[in-house]
Amino acid sequence: MISVVVAVYQVEKYLRQCVESILAQTYSDIDVVLVDDGSQDSCPELCDEFAARDRRVRTYHIDNAGIAAARNFGLERAREIQPEYVIFADGDDWLEPEMLGMLHDAAEEEGADISVCGWYTDYVDMSAPVHLKARIYDNADAMKALLCQAFRFTVWNKLWRLELLDGIEFPAGSNYEDVRTTYRVFSKAKKVVAVSYAGYHYRQRGSSIVRTQSYGRLLDRWRAAEQIFAFCEKSAYCEDKRILYSRLSYCAVCASQIWASIGKCTVKERKLVKTELKQISAFVRKHFPVSGLKDWSFYRKCIMILVRRAFLINYGITSFLNWINTKRKAEHALFE
Repeated sequence: MISVVVAVYQVEKYLRQCVESILAQTYSDIDVVLVDDGSQDSCPELCDEFAARDRRVRTYHIDNAGIAAARNFGLERAREIQPEYVIFADGDDWLEPEMLGMLHDAAEEEGADISVCGWYTDYVDMSAPVHLKARIYDNADAMKALLCQAFRFTVWNKLWRLELLDGIEFPAGSNYEDVRTTYRVFSKAKKVVAVSYAGYHYRQRGSSIVRTQSYGRLLDRWRAAEQIFAFCEKSAYCEDKRILYSRLSYCAVCASQIWASIGKCTVKERKLVKTELKQISAFVRKHFPVSGLKDWSFYRKCIMILVRRAFLINYGITSFLNWINTKRKAEHALFE
């Protein structure tokens, strides 16, 4: 059996498509745990409707506490019936019909602790698929693939053997909870299998929490990036140049986004995070050469030179350069 834990919050436009895509899976031995995280729209009624309609659906309503708390709650409810596997989905996304079957069969055939599939990034006007190379990984190679972002740090394109999640909780109250959690679970896996099938649809919404780039959220992203970098430095992966480059590149993206965002904040807001901003600058001076990393664009090198110092003028220049760069990029239409 597979328990599908769905965190639900203010997604009334999309929830029906999400749940119906789960119930329509070719692999039908499923337990669907809908966790309504204090939604103020029609999601509570929709969740109850699905539970009344299909005995495989269990609905729970909790006070709003964020996606990490909702996932933790859902995982605990899944543990009550002891399924072999658990998978997570977000209430505004949806699954291809054979996704669970593909992941389940691959895990069973190879005796894997985790199975991973590709995904679609969905906009209003297009859908961009990412297909993984079908392969079996031991622990070391799986960790390298994850840390180099071949698998992404998201939890939704992965089927997890339940026992692998023992002692694991998503960090409640923080953003990028999956980034802070996925590598810890992968470090426990003896075998991981990837399938080439793209099964998960990741909807891009303008109003979603991921698209809302407040400086507080960006700081959380930085903390997650630094946490994984510290993990790599203390592990056997510290000598792998590909992993080092990938982790530093991710840190650079996070740091530059903070500088671009913090320039728009008030003096009072900047003072609240002054110490952390200086720590980010110190990290950049320690780990990044002035000339930047290999293959970096001129734009990225300029930004990271500015990030080396936590000065007000640097925030302003970074914000301006980021605005120019964003104007040059054509963005696809997002879902509302």
